[in-house]
Amino acid sequence: MSKRQSRLELLASYFPELTEQKSRSDREQIVKFNTVAVGIILSDQILQFSKGFDKYGPGVLAIRIHQKDAEYLPVVVLEEDEELARKEGNTEIADALREGIKLISEGNFNFNKGAVIMLVDESHFEFLVLDKEDPTGSVKAMFEEFT
Repeated sequence: MSKRQSRLELLASYFPELTEQKSRSDREQIVKFNTVAVGIILSDQILQFSKGFDKYGPGVLAIRIHQKDAEYLPVVVLEEDEELARKEGNTEIADALREGIKLISEGNFNFNKGAVIMLVDESHFEFLVLDKEDPTGSVKAMFEEFT
């Protein structure tokens, strides 16, 4: 099994121009442009999350990276998946789902300020919280490591 890419390696694979030998001002412009582009995408995902939340209540926006699609999953669906994983003896998946369920259903999460995204690829998933007021905050910090 191949080693998972670090967040910076993954970012560089999607934005290869970040690793090219350019002047500092050129790299800063690239970072600004890409931050805006990512912000547009994240804003769309926050909108999808908000529509799902308004219709179904607490849940997550599951983004299947390998299939390039997204679907809102209410907490009840996550609980069903957790139960199925436990029945099948897959405690790693069940425990990871339980952490996501706890994040969105224990009353500590402010859905007015954040959106919960579940990034899914062929071998892994993780829950991420997007700040609705500054969705590019963490990505901006990673981009700036390239300047």
